[in-house]
Amino acid sequence: MTNIVIDLTGGASTQAIIRDDFVLYRDPIKWLNGVDGHTRVYRVETAAHTRLVLIDIASGARVTDADRQYVRPIPAAYIMCDVDTAPLTSDYSDLTPASVAWLQQNAVPQARPAELEQGGA
Repeated sequence: MTNIVIDLTGGASTQAIIRDDFVLYRDPIKWLNGVDGHTRVYRVETAAHTRLVLIDIASGARVTDADRQYVRPIPAAYIMCDVDTAPLTSDYSDLTPASVAWLQQNAVPQARPAELEQGGA
């Protein structure tokens, strides 16, 4: 007979998560009880060795003792993927509003400081 071993000591508890990172946090109690809203996006306010203080980016609610085992970082490359892969036109219907705003903002030539001082645009 073969023994099945499940390692419960591993996981994400040693991940390098620092202040101001964006993360997904799953509330294990809500998840186990089948409560909606158990996994949300947060910003890290404080990062201690095993515990984190998180701020919900939608509501501003705080989680003051989040266990790192239930936290996963959201890479900046994932957040910025639509901007990085967007076509170079702002009239593309599949772009998200954030992508369109970024493209329009960066398509406008920036005034040089000397022009600003003279009142030019």
